[in-house]
Amino acid sequence: MMSKRKFSSAAVKKGFSENRRKDHIVFILSDEDGDNTRIHTKISHGGGDDISDSLVSKMYKELCFPTKEDFRRFVECKLSENDYRELLKNS
Repeated sequence: MMSKRKFSSAAVKKGFSENRRKDHIVFILSDEDGDNTRIHTKISHGGGDDISDSLVSKMYKELCFPTKEDFRRFVECKLSENDYRELLKNS
């Protein structure tokens, strides 16, 4: 499980925009020029404060992380925005 609040905070600090919609919060990565990229994911407004392990598995793939552990490091702020962008370039 992963905290929705912790993920949201880490994503916004590292270049994602947060777009609140009726049922979901959508996170879209912006490039260096501020334009949206194809990399995005979403979480539900409801369903408690945590993201389930099954959704974490989907999210790390949507966000193009090589491993779930890299995704967790990103959320725990042990992986910087620059490190993440380097992972994207190398994938």
